[in-house]
Amino acid sequence: MRRAFTLIELAAVIVVLALIAVLAVPRYFDLTGKARSSTEDAVVAAVRGALAQFQMNGVVSGTSHFPTTLDSVSANTPAAGSTPLFTTLLDTPVTTGWSKGTTVQTYVSDAGNTFLYDPTTGMFDTAANIAAYTAAVAAGTTTASTYTNSATWTAGPGLLSNAFIGSGYTIQNGEVMMSDSSPAFNEAARRVALSGAQAIQAGTYTLTLDTELTNYYNQLNYWMVVGIKNGTQVSLTGDTMRWGTTSAGMTTLFADYAPPAKSDGNWYTYSGQFTVSATDAAAYDQIVVVMAGSRASNQSLGWRNVSLSKP
Repeated sequence: MRRAFTLIELAAVIVVLALIAVLAVPRYFDLTGKARSSTEDAVVAAVRGALAQFQMNGVVSGTSHFPTTLDSVSANTPAAGSTPLFTTLLDTPVTTGWSKGTTVQTYVSDAGNTFLYDPTTGMFDTAANIAAYTAAVAAGTTTASTYTNSATWTAGPGLLSNAFIGSGYTIQNGEVMMSDSSPAFNEAARRVALSGAQAIQAGTYTLTLDTELTNYYNQLNYWMVVGIKNGTQVSLTGDTMRWGTTSAGMTTLFADYAPPAKSDGNWYTYSGQFTVSATDAAAYDQIVVVMAGSRASNQSLGWRNVSLSKP
């Protein structure tokens, strides 16, 4: 005859199941939240990259502007097969997870965050981030980034932090994103962007920047800090500015790159220190950050928040 479970045994089983639920359920939701956050990051990066490409196409045709709307879907509409979002920009638009917010220019991600598109500036970010950035610029606590598209640059006064000069890039939301692409890893596809400070001084500097890279093994992405004499011309396209290599009128003060573990298409914050000797400070006029890279058509490459500081 089979013996039935006692109340004590049943109670013990219930307690064990409850403990498993307490431990497993939060872990499940944590993984789910991380997956949603990663999906959100991928969509946001794709939209921003497409906006940069849209503007660059306009520059080429002489009608530079951002799209009026990112799609024609009305407010409060979830993405679905028949109502995909971001159709103005993406060849494969978003069909699940995201929805339109309370207005046609707002979007709600599958992680529950609301993003705002500003057709005037081309910014696509959370409303809070856009408001904070706008307020900081108005208060003078940050500088709105500027970008000049040029194949060459002649060293002289006026190249400040977050004032970029380069060829084959465009700026979006303060991010300098490479718009030129090559079908494969190619040294000739290298493009250079510059940012820096006006005068070079002896002493210790700290370089900080954020960078985004898709694949370490078949893309170029590195940065150098150089001392340069006024009047020196720098080529910003093609097979120039190789790692640690500078031309007459320049000297390499520091060089580094994003490690393989950080080449996953997400933004990575970098900080490094270096020292300028009294000899170099006397021989050169400016200190400049040189950022160089290449990408294939399905990859991304960019930098933002580039700054040099010295105590």
